[in-house]
Amino acid sequence: MIREYQRIICDLAKISQLTIDPKMAKPELAAAAVTDGLELFVPLRGLIDLDKERERLQKEIGNLEGLLAKLEVKLFNADFVSRAPAHILETEKSKQSDYTQRLSQLRKNLSQISN
Repeated sequence: MIREYQRIICDLAKISQLTIDPKMAKPELAAAAVTDGLELFVPLRGLIDLDKERERLQKEIGNLEGLLAKLEVKLFNADFVSRAPAHILETEKSKQSDYTQRLSQLRKNLSQISN
C-alpha cells in the first residue's frame, strides 16, 4: 500500500526520496516511530543542528530531573502520604510515572544523537 501511495507520501511530507525495505536497519542519527507493524526512520543529519538539539535535550532532562526529585521527596515523606487525600496521592504518583517515562525517552533520544 505504501508503494502505491509513495508519490503522494513524498509530496505531503515534502521529501524527495522514500525507501521501502523490510530488511532496512535504522540509519545512524535517525528518528524512529513504530506503528501497526511498520517502523519508520527519518534521518536527522543535515536537517537539524545536532549541537543545539543536544543542548535542548540536556536542558529538558535537567528540568525534568529537578521536578522528579521534588516530587519524590514529597512522595517519600511519610507525613505527606499519611495526610494527603487519596486523589492527591494518585495525581502525584501519576506525575511521577509520567516524569519517569518522559525522562527515559529524553535520555534515549539524547543517546541516539550523541553517538
